[in-house]
Amino acid sequence: MNTPCPSCGHSTAQQLFAPESRQPVMPNRFHASVEDAESSPKGDISLVQCSRCGLIWNRSFQPDLMTYDQDYHNEQTCSETFLAHLRTVATQASALLEPSS
Repeated sequence: MNTPCPSCGHSTAQQLFAPESRQPVMPNRFHASVEDAESSPKGDISLVQCSRCGLIWNRSFQPDLMTYDQDYHNEQTCSETFLAHLRTVATQASALLEPSS
């Protein structure tokens, strides 16, 4: 499969890692049982980088496997590590936005 870059449309991309097959496509879902989790949709991962703009994407991405419903949870604000990351980003953004003297 040779899909063009979704950002700039360029047709040349470099494979970054060996492709992985049959990986869970929705890691942020709550499952009612082990069986439900084991039978959840799987997809392939083929990370490539566009040689023109540098975008990295999964060339094997299948959007039809994604289901965002009441069982999808991506809440990260309970993580101290994530909150520290947000504080760092906010500090860096504030420094960039301060008027220069």
